[in-house]
Amino acid sequence: MPKPNFFIVGAPKCGTSSLGYYLSQHPDIFMAPKELQFFGSDLKTVDNFRRPPDKAKTSLEVYLNHFKDAQRESRIGDNSVFYLYSKKAAEEIHAFDPNSKIIIMLRHPIDMLESLHSQLIYDAVESETDFLKALELEKDRKVGRAIPKTAVFPQILFYREVALYSRQVKRYLDIFEKDQVLVILFDELKSSTESVYRKTLGFLEIDASYQADLSPKNPNTVSKFPKIKRLLVNPPQWLQPVAKPLANNIGIRNLIRDLDLKLNTAHKKRASVTNLQKANLYHEFSQDIQHLEEILKRDLSTWKHQY
Repeated sequence: MPKPNFFIVGAPKCGTSSLGYYLSQHPDIFMAPKELQFFGSDLKTVDNFRRPPDKAKTSLEVYLNHFKDAQRESRIGDNSVFYLYSKKAAEEIHAFDPNSKIIIMLRHPIDMLESLHSQLIYDAVESETDFLKALELEKDRKVGRAIPKTAVFPQILFYREVALYSRQVKRYLDIFEKDQVLVILFDELKSSTESVYRKTLGFLEIDASYQADLSPKNPNTVSKFPKIKRLLVNPPQWLQPVAKPLANNIGIRNLIRDLDLKLNTAHKKRASVTNLQKANLYHEFSQDIQHLEEILKRDLSTWKHQY
């Protein structure tokens, strides 16, 4: 059975959807559905209504079934953004295939967190709509308080930990050979899309001349009717005996998801915190950015002077 031999491991909201889409067009690449999240045994999920059966921690056989349609493609990809955040995914991927290629995508930590917070609101995972207040809730959430019932993966709400990249990147660089790991900055993908795309194809050792649609993907989304969204992902207790069998039916669940995307979704620029607030937040990440520069041997001065 075909199995993945390259992994886009994150971080979230750093262009992974766009890059995955660009790569999926190449005739030598097969991309599985995004966010399989098979690796990362330390990332604990909780049982609730929103947790679909095919997203639960599952067997290797079920995982590999996502790649069964791969034919003659030389590169087979898994695009799951919390493999980077996980403390165990790097070693688990290496045990699965030590020759894997690893793609890491990074973005200014504050910009990433703002975007992640917005996405989690849209997904009805985050209940606190104020970004700065959501950050303040981290201490409570780490001891199990103030966690929304729809948060299948509570660790996703530990925002600052998600944005401390240096240790996350180091885990991969310590385990995999240097030529097996490619680090892409979001700003580079945005400003030099074609150049980054071709560099990635070269890294994957396939024809870098292929022409693909390189238009941006995954813009910021909001729910037109947030209450309906919350109802879909967390119906009241009295309705669950009826709703649970429907949610467990993949066809019906996909139909509901598609209707929600079509009728209850809008693309809208997110409200941003002020530059002064960002400057205050930056000090929390400045030391980690310095460590990241040392690990990557790369100049991140644009991050340092952004706010």
